[in-house]
Amino acid sequence: MKKINKKTLTVSLAIIAAVCVIFGIVLLLTSPKSGGSANIANGSFESLDSSGLMPKGWEYTSYLNDTSVSNAVVVKDAARGNVVKLTNAELDDAHFTQTVSVQANTIYKLSCYIKTENVSGGAGANIALEDRTCYSTPVLGTTDWTMVELVGKTGSGQSKLKIGCRLGNFSSTSMGIAYFDDFKIEKLTSYNGEIQSFETKTPSSQSSDNTTGMSDAEYAARTKMIVIMLCIYILLPIAIYFLLKLEKSMDKARKGDPIKTPAQLAPSIFDTKPVIPQKTDTKLHYTKKDWIFVIALTLVYGILAVTNLGSTKAPDSEWKGTPGTTVTLTFDDTVTIGSVWHDGGITGGSGSKGTTVFKLTGDDGKSVEIDQRFGTMYRWVRNSSLHSTTKNITLTVVSGEAWINELAFFDTAGNLLHVTVNDASAAALVDEQNCVPEYPSYMTGMYFDELYHARTAYEHLHNLSVYEVSHPPLGKIIISVGVAIFGMNPFGWRIMGALFGVAMIPLMYAFGKRMFKRPELALLAAGLFAFDFMHFSQTRISTIDVYGVFFNMCMTYYMYKFIKMDLGDSLKDTLIPLGLSGLFFGLGCASKWICIYTGAALAVMFFVKMITLWVKANKIKNAKLTKAEEADPAVANARKFPARFIKTCLFCLLFFIIIPVAIYSAAYRPYYTAQWKPNAEQTKIARLRAAGQLGYNEEPEGEVLTFSEKVKTYVDGVIDNQKYMFSYHSGLNSTHPYQSAWYEWPLGNRPVWFYSGGQNPDTTKFGTISTFGNPAVWWICFAGTLTLFIMFLRNRFRLNAEIFFIFACMASSMLPWMLISRCVFVYHYFATVPMIILASVYVLKHYEDKFYYIPLERGDMISGGAKFVPKIKFIWLAAAIVLFAVFYPVISGIQVSREYIRALEWLPTWTFFGTW
Repeated sequence: MKKINKKTLTVSLAIIAAVCVIFGIVLLLTSPKSGGSANIANGSFESLDSSGLMPKGWEYTSYLNDTSVSNAVVVKDAARGNVVKLTNAELDDAHFTQTVSVQANTIYKLSCYIKTENVSGGAGANIALEDRTCYSTPVLGTTDWTMVELVGKTGSGQSKLKIGCRLGNFSSTSMGIAYFDDFKIEKLTSYNGEIQSFETKTPSSQSSDNTTGMSDAEYAARTKMIVIMLCIYILLPIAIYFLLKLEKSMDKARKGDPIKTPAQLAPSIFDTKPVIPQKTDTKLHYTKKDWIFVIALTLVYGILAVTNLGSTKAPDSEWKGTPGTTVTLTFDDTVTIGSVWHDGGITGGSGSKGTTVFKLTGDDGKSVEIDQRFGTMYRWVRNSSLHSTTKNITLTVVSGEAWINELAFFDTAGNLLHVTVNDASAAALVDEQNCVPEYPSYMTGMYFDELYHARTAYEHLHNLSVYEVSHPPLGKIIISVGVAIFGMNPFGWRIMGALFGVAMIPLMYAFGKRMFKRPELALLAAGLFAFDFMHFSQTRISTIDVYGVFFNMCMTYYMYKFIKMDLGDSLKDTLIPLGLSGLFFGLGCASKWICIYTGAALAVMFFVKMITLWVKANKIKNAKLTKAEEADPAVANARKFPARFIKTCLFCLLFFIIIPVAIYSAAYRPYYTAQWKPNAEQTKIARLRAAGQLGYNEEPEGEVLTFSEKVKTYVDGVIDNQKYMFSYHSGLNSTHPYQSAWYEWPLGNRPVWFYSGGQNPDTTKFGTISTFGNPAVWWICFAGTLTLFIMFLRNRFRLNAEIFFIFACMASSMLPWMLISRCVFVYHYFATVPMIILASVYVLKHYEDKFYYIPLERGDMISGGAKFVPKIKFIWLAAAIVLFAVFYPVISGIQVSREYIRALEWLPTWTFFGTW
């Protein structure tokens, strides 16, 4: 035995040494090397190109690439000579850039003088790198010439650096006017302040081993994260293995009867011993303590969920205009306009320049054209290029159909101007000025994929053509309920998701109570889920993930209840949880396809349970029984089991196939009424006219489509959409800066960045929202789940109902993402989070029973260390709550200091400001 232990130790030490070597090699490969020298051409901007308007050696571009929004020119300054002038009439990212030669592994200081006029939002005026989010302290407002600096270190093998003057930045767009002069780059040997990373993707710095299209900074961060993962994924199982081995040795050395916990004594899911089972107690038996726990936790989380969820103040009326439509707006007096804000509806194209443009013209002839883009719907958009002194403004629709919910005008001091419209039909343009916010944010407009789902919810509600068709409809229909009640505003389109997130808490508590029996452990399971970051951020955004996960939890909850039942339960009693599981399965599938994946786990659990019961029933039938046993209901159920099996399967055919298909199909009614039916009617009318059965201008009387044609149209529409969805998701080969592989999810390596709000006039503050896991939940639960798996492999536990259930659910929620080739994201792990929590609490309960509760029942002496074990759950929950509070700013969007947000980037791949 000693020889085997020595061999095991030798192998383990070799593995640890190999990990250390890998760690060292990767650090060497990702550490900087040496290269060329640095020089800026025409940093004073005195030399001009052939146009006489632009600086020689510099390139200009802007994110929107729209000269009516952003422009650049060299102008004369009385004291400084030629200076660069960048103007953003709307929120944009405009920049002059130049590529310079640099040395690798070298510190450089960039410096420039900046002057601003009414600069607001985002990164302001700054000096920055072109290929990554790295910029100087924003200069906002109106300022005189100010020196700004940016210090950083170049990366491995790097010989080029693209630098520039910038007004705005990636996802931190700004507006106003900024002047730049005397741009310099200086090589430093050392620096006492903050040194940022200047590692960027350039043609010359792209090495042969980095052909992924990532920047050097991203490549280095992801490589370091791979090393961290390798260390954890190799060393953690080894540590768990030896701890379990040590525990076993201690158990053997302990005097007295060995302790077997309920988890160890629980029979296998495949157990068919002919023991006559009694009726299963399926009640939760909530005590007063249970009700206090679940109500208090749900209320606390509910308050957190709806606090700052979104504003209910949003323009409710709308004005629409076609090309050529004009409206005159009148101010109380002659004013000078500083900026124009508008909140638009569903219009514009999907490209950088939309299909809808409207023009605003003052009495003095000054005008501005505003493009309503796809990405700006239901958001406040500012434009500051109309510097007109006027009494009246004429609005003209230039192209497309304008959809304006509200217009707002501000003077040069930032004061909201009172404006009226003489034409009553256009009153909606300025009738809700009380809805104009102090500054735009997630509280007042859409962010991330709300552009798809909340928009489609509105379309469902108003029988409009459906935009988002890459997911089943039910989730968006549920969103539309909130819009119907509270209006088309941020609170309205987010409230249903938030409420479903709140409903997950008592559901998770019921899961814990059913599985662990003790109120404190149920509180732990529900509390960990309540204070998980992803649960919070993913249920407060108006997307459909929350509905899929909620119904997923419901259907697995009732299936777990079913597999815990036995022959002692009547057929009617077993059909109730099965029916509910099937019902929620149907609702889930109609919300998101992830529930179809879990449906495979439901099928496996169902048939394993039914086959086991059949074998068990046969053994009971063939056993020698007493008269008393013969009279037991379980024996009668066993003798009738073949008929019971058939009835149960037929019931499941109804509740897991027919009813889900009906629910799924019925969810497509908005598609049918808004698109499929009108299109089918127009097609038939066109054919009737072509055949001479209907006059050219004649309209048919009554219903155009027959009943069979309506059915065919509906069925064809549903089938075609399934084909499209499958084609879309299977053929999605694009990459994304926030994608992450399935094996990265347990550590939450790459949060998905939802929102940045840098438009607060207080430039020291920044708001951001990312979705990822609470380290106190995900990291610990990863260790807990791994422990459960290793304990099962080492025969500490049988494959009992709880372990079978947890592993089956985890496999169904993870395997699909492991097998597909499309880019995936950490939020695809959301459905797995309840299972890793249950797995980890299951392990904790085992040790509580072993070291505290069973010895306490037996009257054994309990050591100080053993007395500590029941306290672990409270410490664990407290840690999750503390981290929730610490990270609250980056999952809620509230404005805090930039330094605080930067301090929360614990892992190399956590980027809460946008990019690397």
